[in-house]
Amino acid sequence: LSVIIFSLVVPFNMNGQKLEEILYNFIPSLFFILYLLSMGKKVVQTIFINCDASMLNYPFYRESRAIVQGFFYRFLKIFYYNGIVVGIIYLWMLLFNFLNHSLLSWEFIVIVLFVMISLAILFSFHELFVYYILQPFTSDMEVKNPVYKFVDYVFYFLAYISLQIKSGGFEYGIIVSVISVVYFMVGLVIITKFAPKTFKLKN
Repeated sequence: LSVIIFSLVVPFNMNGQKLEEILYNFIPSLFFILYLLSMGKKVVQTIFINCDASMLNYPFYRESRAIVQGFFYRFLKIFYYNGIVVGIIYLWMLLFNFLNHSLLSWEFIVIVLFVMISLAILFSFHELFVYYILQPFTSDMEVKNPVYKFVDYVFYFLAYISLQIKSGGFEYGIIVSVISVVYFMVGLVIITKFAPKTFKLKN
């Protein structure tokens, strides 16, 4: 909103191609920004405290079908909330482009949309995937699984490293988007096969 207001008060003296070059280099920062804004970890902690910590004591709740269906339902809900965040950011960009006489090309707009949707899928899926495969929490909400802590640290490190990338935004965006989609597809297969065995209450 601040950028839009500023652009109206102080008109851009920059052509669209130059502006796109600058914004392409900003794409890696989207990874870190959307990582911070993602609802995944918050939802995972909430559903454990308010639901799974109690319900995992019941056999019917631990059936394979119930676990897999619960995973997909929760993923769609997290994706819905993350999608709202992504959608608002994207709409601001479209509004900026409209008010500044379409400085940005449709190619750029489509690529940014692809990257943002891919990252929304990644951040909606990752925390839930790790939760179902590792289920790191005890009934007292303690995390005793060192693998979970390591994965959490690595994911944060990748988000931080992306913030340091200052060039190659176009290539970075495509690579990260493709990896995110592949990770999501492979993860769905793993969840279907292994989550019924790994998703249980820890002592």
